Amino acid sequence: MNNQLRQYIDQGYAIITASQRQAHALKMAYANAMLEDGKTVWRTPEIKTWPVWMLNTWDDQQGDSSKVLLSPSQLRLIWESIIENSSYTKDILQVDTLIDTAIEAYDTCMDWEIEIFPEQTFLNNDTRAFKTWVRSYRSRLAEKGWLDAVSIPGELISRQFTPAVTGVVIYGFDQVTKTQAGLLEYIKSSDCEVIKFKPDNRNESCVYYGYSQPEEEIKSAAAWARQILINEPDASIGIVLPDLNKRRSAVTATFDSVFHPDWSLRQPGTFQRQYSIAPGRPLSDYPMVHAAIEILSLGHGRVPVQRLEFLLRSSFIKGNDSESTQRALFYQAIRDSGEPVWHLATLLEYVQLHQQYLTVAKDFLNRFDQCQELIKGFPTTQSPRKWSDSFNQFLKLFGWPGDRSLNSIEFQTLKAWREALLELALMGTVSAKWNFMTAFSNLKEVLANRSFQPETIETPIQVSGLPGIAGMGFDYLRVIGMHDLIWPGPAMANPFIPLTLQQQANVPGSSARQIMDQCIRETDALIASAHHVVFSYAKQEGDREFRPSPILRRYLTDLPTESNNEISDYQTLIFQTRDLESFIDDTAPPFTGDDVASGGTGILSDQSACPFRAFAHRRLHAQGLADVSIGLDPATRGSLVHEVMHGVWGRIKSSDELKDMPTSKLTSLINSVAAGAIRDHAKLKPETFTPEFRKLETQRLVNLVTQWLNIEKARSEFTVRDLEKRHDINFHGINLRMRIDRVDELSEGGQVLIDYKTGDVSIKKWESDRPEEPQLPLYAVTLKDDIKAVAFAGMKKGKLGYAGLGESSDLIEGVKTAGETEAEWQQQLQEWETVLANLADEYLQGHASVTPTETACRYCDLHSLCRIHEREWLMDDNMESEE
Repeated sequence: MNNQLRQYIDQGYAIITASQRQAHALKMAYANAMLEDGKTVWRTPEIKTWPVWMLNTWDDQQGDSSKVLLSPSQLRLIWESIIENSSYTKDILQVDTLIDTAIEAYDTCMDWEIEIFPEQTFLNNDTRAFKTWVRSYRSRLAEKGWLDAVSIPGELISRQFTPAVTGVVIYGFDQVTKTQAGLLEYIKSSDCEVIKFKPDNRNESCVYYGYSQPEEEIKSAAAWARQILINEPDASIGIVLPDLNKRRSAVTATFDSVFHPDWSLRQPGTFQRQYSIAPGRPLSDYPMVHAAIEILSLGHGRVPVQRLEFLLRSSFIKGNDSESTQRALFYQAIRDSGEPVWHLATLLEYVQLHQQYLTVAKDFLNRFDQCQELIKGFPTTQSPRKWSDSFNQFLKLFGWPGDRSLNSIEFQTLKAWREALLELALMGTVSAKWNFMTAFSNLKEVLANRSFQPETIETPIQVSGLPGIAGMGFDYLRVIGMHDLIWPGPAMANPFIPLTLQQQANVPGSSARQIMDQCIRETDALIASAHHVVFSYAKQEGDREFRPSPILRRYLTDLPTESNNEISDYQTLIFQTRDLESFIDDTAPPFTGDDVASGGTGILSDQSACPFRAFAHRRLHAQGLADVSIGLDPATRGSLVHEVMHGVWGRIKSSDELKDMPTSKLTSLINSVAAGAIRDHAKLKPETFTPEFRKLETQRLVNLVTQWLNIEKARSEFTVRDLEKRHDINFHGINLRMRIDRVDELSEGGQVLIDYKTGDVSIKKWESDRPEEPQLPLYAVTLKDDIKAVAFAGMKKGKLGYAGLGESSDLIEGVKTAGETEAEWQQQLQEWETVLANLADEYLQGHASVTPTETACRYCDLHSLCRIHEREWLMDDNMESEE
């Protein structure tokens, strides 16, 4: 530690730093100096950031003041109320960003002593609005006796306060604001020494490297730091990224892979990293708090299926370990319904109605039931303090934060959560009663704005953003991402303050010249703060190309050869040392004489589409999670059409009866059957089938079926013999259950097998040795009756009509002949039987290769099991390497 700075601390000076990281570093350096001197007890040094020092000074000086200092959350509520009720924002839907920009503008004006705004200043619509808001804001604070933090320096001066310290040392500031300068001048006049401390220049070397991509740049920085620690275990290392918030995840993943190659094998929070990242993340980003937010979201009375999955799997809800299997199966059953969002009451009713078919997570659903009752008991509005208690009660109901013991990070997170709830409660000072939506929204705002970093042991490598890093005194410092668009960056003047006033006050970011001068000063400070400094930039990111920073160009040099050394994590190392033996295993155990192969016609459909699909679906009983979408999925729409057609033909029976039925009676029949089908499906999808949706879907079905029956009227005479009749057969060793949509008896003799389809239909789906739709050919070759034709009934809007094959082309319009003679029709049936018999034999013999047809993968649910896309990627990669 600098000897002069240590003397100031020993003499009782207050050390005021530009950043929390600087304050922490100085405290640790002073503690180490005391330990080196053999001391075991010493006075805690007063080393604080400017905002913390201001708050502490105000607490010490205010005495019996009637003014109440408000927190940032309380102040934001005041600004929000003023701006939302302003005529200037009546047409703006989202004002959140506007509020933050306005608060920043006000703080800037106060810090740089900008008058808001002189009469002669030209004002546009934005600045006029801001001036109006400030007038209302100041009026409200004066009326209530409230004070904001940015006004503390002026308030202290007006009270002629007496500093409680021997002197003040300003450390690490690139520049001070006018308000800070004014307060420091006042302190000077009070016989209290003010020192602007400038650390010694310790630099020995400085270089600037260019990398191809940001990933390479970050990986090189991690490898550089690792090598330094190997060579100099006691070295202090700083890694700085101007855009750390944007790259935090990439930095964490890369540094973990370099410093902790086994990190993927460890549980989070169970090992101490060799690096730390500051500043912290928003409190809402931590897993425990995220789980709390998801639980409290149930207060809306609805739960999206993705949130339901999260809650059922969360370890922060009581009963997760003991009921994990039931919760997983329950989620699968709920997802199978296809509903994207559930009301809590509807979900509980659905479970009650279908509980005999569901694996029920009883403990979880009991908490859901109590949750619903708790929500009903919430007042329409109540104070923020009461909402804070209600949120605690809500979480307690779910046993948050779970059954297991908390680790250190989680324990600290829990403490920070409680502080956030207290902050929410205190917002009642400036706000009236809230409803649930407002209270929950404000809680999320508090959590998002509350930066949190758990306390851990000191690490040799410190990763941080750029502000406040200069003057920390590293042995080695590396600054990443310093290309021409960041250093210097663009001018970012606040739109609510006239630009001329910002430039006159020399506000940071108000002009290109000001930014350039500031960057030059910060560059010099960065270089002076470490013995060895490395700047770097990426030449390209995606489609964007970058150039070297003009400020750093004089340090630019070629990359050293050793910087390209690869450091791999365990996964890569294991893969690189692989000694693989390849073999083909695409045959499952065949069925023996004692085994019984049974199932529906889907066995042959799956075997035809992809042998592995048949094996996975029928023998492993594997099934992917159902897709969830708004409205009805194609399968449900098809089921509705099937049920309506079954109901209509169940009452009409023949073409003559259809033709003789009056239009009004036929329409009434279709309406009645459609309403019944929808009523039954509404029990399976209660959220989708709202009253209005039922009307629309009923009308759709009525129109579609009416148009179809007009096609049926044009056919020659027929009688409906069977509707969805079940047939149990043994086909070449497989017991099959068949259910044919419809069998028509022709007046001239013979039968037609009909299968309803609501998608595109084509007889090409029966061709080749792997037919796409083998059901109708299977029905035709297994039934012993006189089958004259098989046909798809295409019931897709705009494409209504039959498509099929038969003994002759005059049976039904759209049904083609299989040949010129009856013998050729019989030959077609024989060909189908041969193809289907081969598929049956493949299944019985255990043929299970991943060899899908061209269209089989389009709607398959087994991609994660067969991994065909991964295999295709590997094959393409191998082909490229061979080239």
